[in-house]
Amino acid sequence: MFVGGTGTVVTRFRARPEEAHAVMCAVLSRARALGFLTRRLGRGVHLCDADAALLLLTLAPPVNEPSDTYLLSGTVTGSTPCELTRTLFSLVEDISFTPLELEDLRESLPSLPGVDDTPLMIVSHLTTDLVAQVEKAVELGAAATAITVLHEDERPHRRVEAHLRSRGVTVARPLEAMAAHRPEPTSRPL
Repeated sequence: MFVGGTGTVVTRFRARPEEAHAVMCAVLSRARALGFLTRRLGRGVHLCDADAALLLLTLAPPVNEPSDTYLLSGTVTGSTPCELTRTLFSLVEDISFTPLELEDLRESLPSLPGVDDTPLMIVSHLTTDLVAQVEKAVELGAAATAITVLHEDERPHRRVEAHLRSRGVTVARPLEAMAAHRPEPTSRPL
């Protein structure tokens, strides 16, 4: 929610301690790649300076929840709702699934018949079930870069999309995919 010059976004995920640390490292790496200065303020607390705005990142286990649950939160100050704010929020929202979460997803998916390097097209909503299906297809031999996921979600699940893209999977809406693969028109003499 964004109120005035401040807003906060929170992503809940499951991880082993070293995986939670890797999530924070990945977020900070993405912030630096975008040109933001980062500074550690304390254990699990970092500040990203984006000139016109600041992003305070915290990573901590929530109270009274399983020990493998973490909350990654980002609070933006000094900015009005704009593209910069969305970029800062995406650092928190667009995290890939952790190995622990992927193990759980794989276990919940029944076995699929074997696949080869044939390109796969999956039409689905961007849900965690889809992550399990793609992970299983890769486990069975499909190349992640040969998988295309088409979705019609108005507000896609940001973590699902981020995870699939990090694996090399193409994620697009049907019209975007058609435009990307439409052959160039050829001119014919009259």
